[in-house]
Amino acid sequence: MAQSQEVIAYDSTLLQALDNSLTVSRMAPYLALAGGDPVHAYQVYLWNARLAKAFLYPLGVVEVTARNSMHRALTKEFGTADWVLRPENHYAHFNAATLRSHKVAKDRLLNSLAGTQPTADQMVAALSFDFWSNLFRPEYNVLWATGTVLTDTFPMMPAPVTSIKARQLMAGINHLRNRIAHHEPIHRLNLQEEFDKISETVSYICGDTQSWMKKCSTVTQTLRAGPPKKSSLPGLQVSSTNIRQPLELSFDMPLTTALSAIIQQRPQVAMVLDQNGTSSLVTGLQILQFMEKNAIENSGGILISDETLSDVIANTDAPQVDYISPDDTTGDVLALFFPRGKKAKRPQYLIVKDDRRILGVIQNPVVKYV
Repeated sequence: MAQSQEVIAYDSTLLQALDNSLTVSRMAPYLALAGGDPVHAYQVYLWNARLAKAFLYPLGVVEVTARNSMHRALTKEFGTADWVLRPENHYAHFNAATLRSHKVAKDRLLNSLAGTQPTADQMVAALSFDFWSNLFRPEYNVLWATGTVLTDTFPMMPAPVTSIKARQLMAGINHLRNRIAHHEPIHRLNLQEEFDKISETVSYICGDTQSWMKKCSTVTQTLRAGPPKKSSLPGLQVSSTNIRQPLELSFDMPLTTALSAIIQQRPQVAMVLDQNGTSSLVTGLQILQFMEKNAIENSGGILISDETLSDVIANTDAPQVDYISPDDTTGDVLALFFPRGKKAKRPQYLIVKDDRRILGVIQNPVVKYV
């Protein structure tokens, strides 16, 4: 799905190879969006590919659902399912472009069947979405105004049911489909709106099918999981996850009070502010280590009644931390927690911080779930 299962090192050799294979001109709009950063440009390119793949399923559902419904309606109008095998025999106003498109599909189908005559169902499946969507062009308004053809095709469309509305929906879907088929950028489009149009079209034919399609689609999740900035691993934006502001405690807070508060947090950490406003991350484990040290030094007795968080900070090793932006992704988080190389820095916690404040703390999951 255009996503790596491990961190990729975008060194000069790989970047040059990719530029040669995909071409600089093709990557130009991605590079512009990435502010000239070639690594991030390829992350945007991969995100675009993931979006394209996510759309293949709903596009397939709307295409198959629409063409089948159109075929049923026209079968009712023409009195036979075989209209699709020889359309010119049943409607005199199919234009030359439509008939050419039909001939190309039929010739290809005949070739695949080694000369055996196709069935109506086989012909319906062989015709391109261009063929079906183009039947809503203005020159076919008379066809859709005949009898109940249009309402039979879109039985759930609210009144007024018009071929103009159907044409706008089908043409828009076909345009997106063709962009994806030709590997064009789609990430700058309003893709939530595009998905809603697909869903709307299916709903006009069958509400249950629309519900099933939406529940099984990954479009919304892929839209939320934008391109990572620091890693080749994709993921959701950190700001969209359930991070919560960490507990803030004063450096002179008594240890018993602090421990009671920290152990109720997830993760069990707090940001401790000193008299200068400088913050330090303190963990429940640090406090326990301090208490253990205190007990050893006092022959088994624990004298913490006069101890404060400042004593913990001064007498224990601070946890290894790194910082990450809320605009970074969970893929970036994973890359920081599990970097390449045995000697690479591996933070125990990531502090999520924007330009103004600390937004959350993420604890190293220990196990790499990929």
